[in-house]
Amino acid sequence: MIKSSVRPPMRLFFTMVRKPSGEWSRVGKAYFNRKTATGWLPFVRGAWIGCSVKVSQFTIRFDQNGNPDSRSRSILDVKYNMDAP
Repeated sequence: MIKSSVRPPMRLFFTMVRKPSGEWSRVGKAYFNRKTATGWLPFVRGAWIGCSVKVSQFTIRFDQNGNPDSRSRSILDVKYNMDAP
């Protein structure tokens, strides 16, 4: 059996808030499971009174070198305002 050196995809969850301007913005850090991210929603709702909040899921895909691929890096940068690990 040939062992693959490609790193498997990694799923991350982010807490998001809709700003009064109407755009969604990440608040807090990335979490490895939905339950932990969801646990922060009451705190975020209290801090951002009157704004919608949600948990957003994102799957990072890796290239042959074990680094996030260009599409994943772009989405992390633009949508989540975060540098790739």
